[in-house]
Amino acid sequence: MKNLCVVGDSFCVFRQDQTDWPKRLSTLLNLNLIGFGLPGESWWFIRQNFLKIFDSEDFDNTELFIFCHTEPHRIIGTFSTLQKFEDGRNDQIRRAYLTQIENKQFNNWACQNWFEELNSMLEGKKVIHLQNFNTTASYFEVLDGIKLDRPTLYEASLSEITDSKKFLRDDRRNHFNDQNNLNLANFLADLYNQYQDQWPTLTQELKLQ
Repeated sequence: MKNLCVVGDSFCVFRQDQTDWPKRLSTLLNLNLIGFGLPGESWWFIRQNFLKIFDSEDFDNTELFIFCHTEPHRIIGTFSTLQKFEDGRNDQIRRAYLTQIENKQFNNWACQNWFEELNSMLEGKKVIHLQNFNTTASYFEVLDGIKLDRPTLYEASLSEITDSKKFLRDDRRNHFNDQNNLNLANFLADLYNQYQDQWPTLTQELKLQ
């Protein structure tokens, strides 16, 4: 059986139940689910973990890659440290970084180069890119494959709740209710079935309804 590789942050962390969109998608496409979701982590740490897949036998046996691209301004640090929002001790460090240390121009440049590196690594592969936040909007178009840029996953997630502050303390799996987890899986399965014989490079709107 070939693989479905889903990689990203908290938008794809839950993948055990049939109401979790990565698991449901693997069932719809009859593919073995691999990959990971790393909540709160920077693109750099996601990249480091994806390289392990790239260097493994699983890479050549993967039929479809799906990337949930996080925003480029998360602190590039050690896993499960500064990005743990429930740890109040990290708030002061994050605030200092974002207001006094971070160079947004550099972070955007570095993330764009990560996108171009992905193009090189995934040349000839079937890839779907999901834009999680609009902070990558100015260069999301550099990615090859199918790009779903609007609404962002964050915008789609907020459409379910009335208070955006609840997003950081979210008890929904992958930041969606069960129905929209299933809707996302169905939408992605339809994309694959539509283009599997001739994979395009195009930008398309995400539709969950």
